[in-house]
Amino acid sequence: MEEAIVEVGHATMVREGWSLEEGCMVQEDRWREVHRLYREERAAIAEIARRLDLDRKTVRRCLRQERWQSYSRPVRTDTLLAEHAEYLKERAPQVCYSAQVLFQELRRHGYRGGYDTVRRFVQPLRAAAREMRLRGAVLFRPFAPL
Repeated sequence: MEEAIVEVGHATMVREGWSLEEGCMVQEDRWREVHRLYREERAAIAEIARRLDLDRKTVRRCLRQERWQSYSRPVRTDTLLAEHAEYLKERAPQVCYSAQVLFQELRRHGYRGGYDTVRRFVQPLRAAAREMRLRGAVLFRPFAPL
């Protein structure tokens, strides 16, 4: 199935409206430009916001930061998968990152959530493993009979 991919601001969106990746709130080059405009050109916060298409509060936050820091979402501990996260990270390589197999195993362990939740959890693990393979890293996959 072919997906229609669209660039919307800093996020890449698919046709259904789901974000494919976490977009950075302010990229490093824009952060540096905010600081340059403020220090060298003595531009006002509102002017910087207009020029760079940012909210004034975002510009203020950038100016308060001494160093650029990428955005990272805090780890959620209130999800149905939270108590199974370590198991999934350990078991996923053993079953070739099959969300269906992991979902069935979790159901036997008392998981009450849905398949899509497990699939979304496994997707970045699978992508990271693929990236490591492409970079030439060797993944150790211990044999574990089912």
